[in-house]
Amino acid sequence: SYLRPRPRHHKTDPEAIEKFKLNWPDRIQAIAAEHPGKRLRVYCQDESRFGQQGTNTNVWARRGSRPTAIRQTEYQYLYY
Repeated sequence: SYLRPRPRHHKTDPEAIEKFKLNWPDRIQAIAAEHPGKRLRVYCQDESRFGQQGTNTNVWARRGSRPTAIRQTEYQYLYY
């Protein structure tokens, strides 16, 4: 039977994300200290997703439950 889609990826680690955010300024300063007299540039990549925002629909499941899923979702991706 179909199940309700996950709102987040199952391998997401919130502790690792927070640790990365807290250590980010220190990492940048350490890299800058390793290369004195050089200009440091920090580049970030973002992913955009454009497309139809599908509608919710009922799916096959065990009796007594009513999970929903998104129907007709189509996207195009852009990396910049």
